[in-house]
Amino acid sequence: MTRIALIALLILGASVCTTGAPEAIIYANETWYRESAEPEREWRGTLRPRAGGESPHGRTSLRYELATSDGTFPVYAPTSALDRYANAEVEVRAKLVEMEGARELWIGVIRSR
Repeated sequence: MTRIALIALLILGASVCTTGAPEAIIYANETWYRESAEPEREWRGTLRPRAGGESPHGRTSLRYELATSDGTFPVYAPTSALDRYANAEVEVRAKLVEMEGARELWIGVIRSR
């Protein structure tokens, strides 16, 4: 393996999530996720089902919330991709976006803690 290939492997394989548990890519590879201007950050907390799953503006795809030390954030989850993480302690790389006057998390990558 060349030195450049080894460096690329180390950089691309690195994760800000540090538990060693396998991570699941949720929306990180989606064009709309990559093209959104918001910065990607890491959060740790409990992913909980959200009562009603609806935002104040009627968005029904906010079926979860992430409870963190910084607060509780609705999570965009239009599919069952996050169901296996319900009520679990997780680490996520996500974008906090403003939609219809309210903030929500778009999860790029998730892993159990």
